[in-house]
Amino acid sequence: MTARPPWFDEVLAVYAWADEQVRLHAPICTISGRCCRFRDYGHNLFLSHLEASVLFIGAPFQVNHSQQFDDTGCPYQINGRCEARESRPLACRIYFCDPAFQDAMPAIIEEGIRKLKQIADTHGTGWSYSPLHHFLDNRYPAHETIPLLREPTPCDDSTSRLPLPLL
Repeated sequence: MTARPPWFDEVLAVYAWADEQVRLHAPICTISGRCCRFRDYGHNLFLSHLEASVLFIGAPFQVNHSQQFDDTGCPYQINGRCEARESRPLACRIYFCDPAFQDAMPAIIEEGIRKLKQIADTHGTGWSYSPLHHFLDNRYPAHETIPLLREPTPCDDSTSRLPLPLL
């Protein structure tokens, strides 16, 4: 079994909070797979280095790092299904195509990111927020905690207004 970083359960608690927020709004999922086929539908999945570690540790399989990854889609979507459902990032938990949920998503994602930044600050991990394929291309095995991809910049402070992770 892979050793979990000390902040792992705190990230899972943020996920549980986000799942509850989504449940309260009851968005409809049509199981179209649009959320996981980034380029086809004009968006990109952004996640923090904390989330990438949780994803890679908790996913049911390691992706094949011998291939080059891009913004095409998620390698954990197989035959239209998410195979990393339990360890999927915050944005995956919040993004729904349901038009009735579009106004609720920004507040939930911003609060979730604020909570994740607080975890990073508490544990002194720094903060990195990048598209999924950046983490995949750096080829981190599941047993490693993913380091920062870059040094934090002044705009990385926790008071900045954050964009939605799915664009």
